[in-house]
Amino acid sequence: MRVYQFFEITSASTASVAENTADFSYTITASKTSTFTLGTAKDERLFNLNGSELSFKTALDFENPTDGNTDNIYEIKITATSGGESITKDVKITVTNVVEAPVFSSTMVANENVAENTSTATVVYTASVSDVSTKDAVTFSLQNPSTAVTADDDNAQFTIDGSTGVVKFKAVPNFENPADADGKNDYNVRITATAGASTAGTKSVTKNVVITVTDIDEIAQRITSAATASVPENTTNFTYTITASEAATFALGTAGGDKALFNREGATEGKNTLSVTGKGVLVTGIEPARAIVPVTPGRESGKTVFPGLSVFPNPAADVLNVKFPNQNRPVALQLTDVNGQVVYEREAVTSDELSLDV
Repeated sequence: MRVYQFFEITSASTASVAENTADFSYTITASKTSTFTLGTAKDERLFNLNGSELSFKTALDFENPTDGNTDNIYEIKITATSGGESITKDVKITVTNVVEAPVFSSTMVANENVAENTSTATVVYTASVSDVSTKDAVTFSLQNPSTAVTADDDNAQFTIDGSTGVVKFKAVPNFENPADADGKNDYNVRITATAGASTAGTKSVTKNVVITVTDIDEIAQRITSAATASVPENTTNFTYTITASEAATFALGTAGGDKALFNREGATEGKNTLSVTGKGVLVTGIEPARAIVPVTPGRESGKTVFPGLSVFPNPAADVLNVKFPNQNRPVALQLTDVNGQVVYEREAVTSDELSLDV
């Protein structure tokens, strides 16, 4: 009696392999000694067949599937031939996801500058990652200071949004009263990005960030020296010192005024004083002109007042001009200092205007 042996491919019709596996192998078996070949209509192009051993040509990436419908299920048709008989079988090999550590998209060590008095609503840093599966949820956290690698962790001064990676100050930073561990306004923050869920495993990476609080000018600059000063006439070494509330440079105005009568000294960057030295004299106590009356028989000599005397420019830097009122008699001119001492005197001035070097 002749016994017929049923011919079938006995290896499993499904298999799975973790992504990035380089040495995956699937062994094909049959009920009879057979030779095996692969079809051409599905995903067979991605496999090597050596005898009965089936393997991927390259390790596959779950995040970037290359199968026909990109669902990470790779479909192939296997043909077994024994003698003159052939049979086929469809096999599906599934590539599964592996939780991978995220990669920060910015440099591993970052430095951010934040002006003091920045609101607690202001974002001072945003953590972000790349090269992570869309199926691997990523959460951000600040490392607990008690487990920090460095003793000067300042995480307690910040909050972080676990989903967006947004970092903010808990309290408004004050440059004059730093709250960082070393009191230097350099806040050291350790941010951890964790990918995956606890049931499937997680992978984490930590990033160091230095957030520097910078100083701002909180007090308006002001000139603190007096708004008025006085000086005796004919003084040539008068000095007025300008002071300010903070280090500053100074300049004299350009529109009108008496700028031309002054020299500016000491206006050096970083200094907060400026000496202004008077260049000329100031004439005060101008009295009306008095004409000289000649002596005549039976009449005492005297002086007659003529209003309208003018002095210009005043103060004077180089030349002082004195203009007399209209008159037809000689006029006497006398200049005295604040102590009453006569510094200039001239009798019998007959011209309408006189110029004096000062």
